[in-house]
Amino acid sequence: MQIKFPKQGIYAILTTIVFIIILVFFATTFLIPKGKEFRADKIVLTKERLSLKRYQEFYDKVSKTYKNKKSKNRKYIEAIKND
Repeated sequence: MQIKFPKQGIYAILTTIVFIIILVFFATTFLIPKGKEFRADKIVLTKERLSLKRYQEFYDKVSKTYKNKKSKNRKYIEAIKND
């Protein structure tokens, strides 16, 4: 007893196998390395954002103190400028 497969079915199976091989090759050569690169860059960016946030908070604190001192000592500052 012989089983006969239609040619279209065989072509479809071969085409599917070729596409799967191409997909695996593409994923391993392009997508996975880019994903690793992306994750590493994301970690660096998170650290930089945290650092920027700390500097921004420090700047805001110093700026607020400066403005407060400047408004309290306006008379002395104007006296020095007018000398």
